[in-house]
Amino acid sequence: MKNTFSLEVMNTERVLTENEQHAFRMQLKHVMKTDGIISLCLDDENLYVEIEPDIFNLDAFKLILTNIGFPVARDIKLASFHYAV
Repeated sequence: MKNTFSLEVMNTERVLTENEQHAFRMQLKHVMKTDGIISLCLDDENLYVEIEPDIFNLDAFKLILTNIGFPVARDIKLASFHYAV
């Protein structure tokens, strides 16, 4: 069986402290219910989003991040990685 998913990497506008990372991880748990999201991973400078590209809406996801106060870099440069399993 061939599954093709994408990994979107979103940069933050600043380095997040450990407390900020923890707080955003708690908020991002609710975002996991968004259609097309398979997994999320947050470090101090990036948010990694594994998605199903056929049903994921990037613009809606950016709006959700903005609404929860996530510091997404204004000049978002997305790097997509595709892999097959």
